[in-house]
Amino acid sequence: MRGFLNGQFSVAQVYWFGFVLTGLGFTAAYKHINTLFLTTPGDNWDRVETAHYALIAVNLLWVCILLRALVKSAYNNRTPGGWGWIAIALASLNVLYTSYAAITVYFPSTYAPLSMLQAELREFKKQLPQRMDDTTIMTDVDLREDVLNYVVRVEFEADDLMQEHLDWDFSTETDSSREICVDLEGYFKAGLKAISYEFNYTNTTLKAELTAEECNAYLATLG
Repeated sequence: MRGFLNGQFSVAQVYWFGFVLTGLGFTAAYKHINTLFLTTPGDNWDRVETAHYALIAVNLLWVCILLRALVKSAYNNRTPGGWGWIAIALASLNVLYTSYAAITVYFPSTYAPLSMLQAELREFKKQLPQRMDDTTIMTDVDLREDVLNYVVRVEFEADDLMQEHLDWDFSTETDSSREICVDLEGYFKAGLKAISYEFNYTNTTLKAELTAEECNAYLATLG
C-alpha cells in the first residue's frame, strides 16, 4: 500500500485501482446511506447524518491522497505523457467535485447548482422503489420545472383529515420541514422552487408542498 500511494505503481494502476475501483465502493456506501435515510426512524437520523458526514470526509481525504499518488507516479523518473496528463486532469476534476460536494453538505447555505441535484437524483432513482416502513413505499423522485417531486405509495386509506395533517407536516411549523429548508438552502439559491409530495393512498391521492418562499422566510429568521 505504501508503494502504491508513493507513486511506485503505473499511472494506469493508480487510476483504475485507486479512483475507479474504490469509487465503486464509495458509490455503494452512499447508496447504503440513502437507504438508511429512507428507512431509519426520524429520531435516529442524527446517527445516519453523522455517518454520512464521516463518509464524505473519508472520501475527500482518499481522493486527495490518490491524486498525490497519481502525480508522483506520473513523474516517477520521467515527465508525464499524454495519458498521464489526462489521468491527472480527470483525477483533479474528481477532487474538485468531491470537495465542492462536501462543502455543500457541511455548509448547506452554499450555492449548489440544480445540475448537482439532478445528478444525485439519477443515482437515487436507481434504488427505487424503496420501502420506508411497513405501510409506506417511495416509488419515484425527480426534478421537473425546478420542483423536487417525491411520489410515495401508502398502503392504507386516507381519512377526511389526512390532507390537513399533510399540510401541517410539510409546513415550516414542524422541525422536519425546517431541517429540509436548511439542507436545501443552497438549491433554493440556485432556483429550486418547491418540494412536492404525492401520496397515493389505497382510496385517493393527496399532495403537499413546501415552497421556496416558505423556506426562505424561515431561513431569514435564523439570521
